[in-house]
Amino acid sequence: MNWSGFLKSKAHWWIFLTVAFIAFFHCLALGQAYFVGDLLAQYSRFRALLRLQLAEGHFPLWNPYFFGGQPFFADLNVMMAYPLLYPTLLFSIPYGLGVYYALHMVLAALGMHGWLKALRLPDVSCRLFALVFALSGFFWWEVIHPPILAAFAWFPLMMWALERLCQRPTPGRAFGAGLSAAMLFVCGNFQMTSCFFYTGLFYFLGRLWLAPGAPAGDGGDSGRRWAWKTWARVLGFGFWGALPLVFLLVPVYEFAELSNRTEASLGYDNFNSQFSLQPQSLYQLFFPTLGVPPGRTIEECLAPVSVDIAYMGVYGFLGVWIPLLAVNAFRRKEKKLLYFFLALSALSVLTALGKYFPLHRILCDVLPTIKYSRVPGRYIAVYDAFTTILAAFGYQALEKGLSEKERHSPTWLAGGLTVAFFLFLISWLRPDESWPEMTALVLGSAGLALWGFTQSWKPLGRGLFQAALILPLFLNGWTAGYGWGPVSNYDLESHFPAFTYLKEHSKACRYYFDMSLGYPVDRNGRYSLEGFPVDSPLELGIRMSNGYNPIVLKDTSEMEKLPMNTYLRLMAVQGLLFGRDQGESKDFVRQVFPNNTYLYEMRQPPPYVNAPSQVAVVPDPAGQLAALGNQGFDPASQVVLSESLPSSIASQLDGQRAQVNYDIEKDDPDDEVFKVQLDKNSLLTFSEIMYPGWRALLDGQPAPLFTADHVFRAVYVPAGGHEVEFSYQPSWAKPSLLAAVLWFFSAVGFGAYLLKQRGSKVEPAQV
Repeated sequence: MNWSGFLKSKAHWWIFLTVAFIAFFHCLALGQAYFVGDLLAQYSRFRALLRLQLAEGHFPLWNPYFFGGQPFFADLNVMMAYPLLYPTLLFSIPYGLGVYYALHMVLAALGMHGWLKALRLPDVSCRLFALVFALSGFFWWEVIHPPILAAFAWFPLMMWALERLCQRPTPGRAFGAGLSAAMLFVCGNFQMTSCFFYTGLFYFLGRLWLAPGAPAGDGGDSGRRWAWKTWARVLGFGFWGALPLVFLLVPVYEFAELSNRTEASLGYDNFNSQFSLQPQSLYQLFFPTLGVPPGRTIEECLAPVSVDIAYMGVYGFLGVWIPLLAVNAFRRKEKKLLYFFLALSALSVLTALGKYFPLHRILCDVLPTIKYSRVPGRYIAVYDAFTTILAAFGYQALEKGLSEKERHSPTWLAGGLTVAFFLFLISWLRPDESWPEMTALVLGSAGLALWGFTQSWKPLGRGLFQAALILPLFLNGWTAGYGWGPVSNYDLESHFPAFTYLKEHSKACRYYFDMSLGYPVDRNGRYSLEGFPVDSPLELGIRMSNGYNPIVLKDTSEMEKLPMNTYLRLMAVQGLLFGRDQGESKDFVRQVFPNNTYLYEMRQPPPYVNAPSQVAVVPDPAGQLAALGNQGFDPASQVVLSESLPSSIASQLDGQRAQVNYDIEKDDPDDEVFKVQLDKNSLLTFSEIMYPGWRALLDGQPAPLFTADHVFRAVYVPAGGHEVEFSYQPSWAKPSLLAAVLWFFSAVGFGAYLLKQRGSKVEPAQV
């Protein structure tokens, strides 16, 4: 093997790895970590729980720690089906996140590089604009949302696969397109998945219509149409590659159907249109921080205190020169292709406008998956991709023009320098915020002048202009992006001492964490009390009655409408934590912890297991909630069932309340064992959420499991000492695992076959 030739051909790998390491040097080498918003509050906590369970030999399908309990694997946000999550769990959570960022920056660059290469652009343009895409504002501003970041990184990889498939429909390319689509889905963000899927579909059909099988440089004028056999085989191999997506659909669909996303009250105006891109924020495509009020940061401006954030344009920032290069692309000959890219870019911006333009509302009505998500502003990610491609074509046109001294090049240079000067004047409105763009404009203008109007200084001018494309993206991420601090911010107990107490007193009970709580963070010597990371207790094995997640079981969320006293008893809430003093109470014992943390524990905590004697049957969910909301309802003596008890069980109950003693002997996420002692036969209710897939065992034998009090579990237990076990064994688990294993080995075998074909220099037969 010619190693020098191999390394030279893979030079872009080393470039991307180096850039990613530099971009996250503070995380990978300086002991720093991002911790803002959803990252500390939610996603890092999911990773921590999963990492802990894997270390103990468990692969958890259920999360019992927040909202009373709900599916874990079936929640796409957890990313448990995403293969690239697991290597990063080998490290501590904060360091693993740094590795995750660098890995996905490399993926984003590789995907865009391959896509540009498939479009027949030269190496320099491919490398340069792959970095532009990977360092874009969308990447920097989604570091707090790992699933979205992963989807953004996989999007160009899928588009690269689709472009190659359009050019030559071989089995391997069809399989690769399907596999990249599946990877995009398992990344874990349904909104970005649906956005990128539809974009990929429109792109695929558009490229076939323009020039199937023809190189991009042909302009789409000479192509051939696929035969029906070709379509059938492409779809077959594509479906084979996408099978991992199918395996995950069953649990995800089950969870979604039982979640709050199916509530009839969710409509376009109060859900789908939230966080729309405001038209007046489009200037942020050039100057992301120009409008930030004095004394504030863009991070503070992006905090979701409302559903009308005025700074979502920053997600589309690609550098101040990129839009100008995109315009220059139309000096090339392949006009159909370029206008196709422009149309997709423009449509993404119009969709991102959400409620400010009718397109997004129409898509929500027409495309079934779009209506299940909000934040249309994120559709700007498609603009980032296609504008990057247009800019790459524009850069190639500029390079060609300046090297050949085209007649129109000086005119374009003069126009470009004039626009740059105008933008430079705008940046002087806020030089304290726009200095990265000012730097780029000065560097780029100097580079263009040397490149276009001199001979001996051309290489220097080209280098300065290339630096002007990349440097502001680094500066934007480091200075205007999210702040970071020492990894010690992830040390929960040292930053929130109440956790130590709660860990020791959290057996068979739950706690409620109020949003008024604060969490102290260290921003490299500057300390501040910030929003409490609501999901952090789950990492410590502390059960919560509340939590933070975009998708929650509908029945569980409805319980919050009940009277507070009833809700607390049903959820077995032993204590409530507030960030403000609520005063003394005769029913609670108050404890004060550092950082203005006030714990109110009940003097008589509600039991986790009850033996009610009064049984009511109410099949209708609304009727169940009404019965639970009645004044005087007591879960210790009353229970509302969703169905009648079998006569064999009902005949064993005498209507008298039993005395029950209980203890939890095993408390794993998917498996719980209770030891109970009763003085008479009774229906026992457990403060554990009912969900399809839960099974009950009584002394090792299967026992009927009933839905009690709208969302909880109930089991009939005879008098005496017994063992009640709950095990989460969903019907889809074993078949999905078996199918996934079979698919994996089939994919490995197919990949080995393709490598062998390539090694023997035999082209795979066209399908």
